[in-house]
Amino acid sequence: MALGTEILAALAALSEADKGNITKCWDAIGEVISGEMSSGVKIGWSSRDAGGDQVITGVGYQSSLIIFLAADTPYSNRNWSVGFDDGAVAMSVLNHENGTLTGVKIGESIAIDRVLANQLMGHVTAIGADGFTITWALTGAASLYFIYLAVKLPGG
Repeated sequence: MALGTEILAALAALSEADKGNITKCWDAIGEVISGEMSSGVKIGWSSRDAGGDQVITGVGYQSSLIIFLAADTPYSNRNWSVGFDDGAVAMSVLNHENGTLTGVKIGESIAIDRVLANQLMGHVTAIGADGFTITWALTGAASLYFIYLAVKLPGG
């Protein structure tokens, strides 16, 4: 079966209640992709509302690249970012200032910027055998949810 077909089948197999639960949907997709890629891809999610270090474990391998999709909470703020990080280079594209501006942030793979006084920025500072560490900087008050795609590239 093709990967897309397997993902659709996994989602269709969820109960009606679970189909409305984004975590259950991402978990089902992650199981299919992880099986197909023989442990070279891991999809996960978390949230954050503070500065400091956040350790993500359970990846199952040392990642070569981590892709992040993040959204401000509450979502009505319309702030989001898409970022890339390999533990040495971090960058993101973001929609900020309550969805009125777009920009690029070098040095941060996750960037939520409500206004200059309320920002939550993060980047990977360590990649280990089973996960990675994100170091966060909080200015004012901000919170977010993020989805990550941790990839182990051939030779990486």
